[in-house]
Amino acid sequence: MGDGEGVTITDNGSIRWVFRYTTGMISLLIASALGNSVGVANPTAAPSPLPTRAQVRSAVKACGIPSGRITVPFERFMQEDVVRISKGGGSVTASQLECIANASVATTHYVFFNAEAVQTRYASIYWNLVERADIANARAALRTQNRLETVPVPQAGKSLGVYAQAVETYCGVTPGTLLTALNDNMLTFKKDGLGRITANGIEPGAASDLQFQCIMNATTAAQLKSHGIFFGFIGNAAQAPVPD
Repeated sequence: MGDGEGVTITDNGSIRWVFRYTTGMISLLIASALGNSVGVANPTAAPSPLPTRAQVRSAVKACGIPSGRITVPFERFMQEDVVRISKGGGSVTASQLECIANASVATTHYVFFNAEAVQTRYASIYWNLVERADIANARAALRTQNRLETVPVPQAGKSLGVYAQAVETYCGVTPGTLLTALNDNMLTFKKDGLGRITANGIEPGAASDLQFQCIMNATTAAQLKSHGIFFGFIGNAAQAPVPD
């Protein structure tokens, strides 16, 4: 699977979105768009109950960040609580950034540094951590099903479309109905392949819940990024003001 989605808070107070995706994000985006008609296999499932703001602040503070620099506001644009770390207080070490990335995953709260240079360093560490977790969880799921050894992988000399249909077949989906290769480096979902909302409700897509989970696990376990392949959605960049 490709990289995760990147979100950067810039010095002028805006959020810059970079469209990169992980397994869990693709699943959640699809479920949100279709009213959760597609099953979500989130590799970093949210703890239950969700941690309080105080607990989230404590987790980040434990990484050596002064409590006065940490806030947990509700981000209107993202429609969820996030952690914001203000500028100042000296440099932040790589080990601190890794600690914060682990705290972010454990509490399921995005963390943003107001200092863009620090945010750039942190984002690389965070998304690499999430990607490794995605791959490990996908491989574990397929291993439990005794299917890991037969998971399709892209083959040199063969088109990405051939790989897409191999994954569909592997997961019991009719070939050519769910995945499509835009070129030899970009894989995405076919229009209406995941179902669509109509005046009469939601029309089923090409895959059942279990088949969709299989598709996500198979493409993640194949580590498409290492083959130079992007898998996700293509969208436009967007900006929105950071709440006061």
